[in-house]
Amino acid sequence: FKASGPGLQVGLLHANVGANPDHDPYSPCSVEDLARAGMHYWALGHIHTRTVEARTWGAFVYPGNLQGRSFKPAECGPKGATLIQVEGVGPVGASHLTHIDCDSVRFVRIVVDITGEAAVNAADLVADAARKAQVEAGRPVVARVALTGRIANRARLQQQVDDGSFLAVVREALPFSAHAFAWVDSVSLDVRSEYSIDDVERRTDFTGEVVRSVRSLNDEQLHELATELVERAFKKSGAGSGISSGLSAFLSTALRDDPSFTGELVVDLAAILKQEREAVAEMFVDLLDAEGELA
Repeated sequence: FKASGPGLQVGLLHANVGANPDHDPYSPCSVEDLARAGMHYWALGHIHTRTVEARTWGAFVYPGNLQGRSFKPAECGPKGATLIQVEGVGPVGASHLTHIDCDSVRFVRIVVDITGEAAVNAADLVADAARKAQVEAGRPVVARVALTGRIANRARLQQQVDDGSFLAVVREALPFSAHAFAWVDSVSLDVRSEYSIDDVERRTDFTGEVVRSVRSLNDEQLHELATELVERAFKKSGAGSGISSGLSAFLSTALRDDPSFTGELVVDLAAILKQEREAVAEMFVDLLDAEGELA
């Protein structure tokens, strides 16, 4: 439809504008479609993440929904309406728009770094983070918390998270009020063990053997490893190849345009591996730690 008659022209549309891949292609249209309609302002629905776009002809806005409903990214954070204040007739700009919070309860995701902390201290940090989120929101919050960092006894904390005792301690530290509560829905663990790479190298198990092997690679072996990695990268992309079609196409084009590219890439990669030998060793230890091999 098109603008018609005098006065401020406002369009109301439920659609996916610009083919946003994160949402269903409901009633798809383009920004050009909106511009051709001659509206001064488009009030859009379908996408729950607040989005404001202003052009010379006017603005189109997804105000989002009034109340978050889950922990999906589009449902977290402030939720509400958009107030439009204009004088006269003409394009609506970003300066005319104000977000008004309307949500009664806010869904939030919180990341807490617990590096160096004991489990009981980690629970206090989570409770403090939840309280802070509630104060900043100015309303009750429901939170999902992800723990990150490095700690001395990861296996023990993992057990407490798995059996629910850690979450119970967190909730006990958060007093409940009908108008100002912070409720922690769940806690996930994405931490690594705190260790000395030198201590790990002295171990007699598989983890220690991995560190010794990586640290003992000489320049020739590093060059061989780099060559193998590059050769694998140049293989045709396919199931199980481990390389994206985009990267495969880039490497193929680079090789065609510059025959010396492969050799240069090997030299560069070998230099990186040599310089970052310790980082490579730590990466393997972290991988083993994630599988419970470092406990």
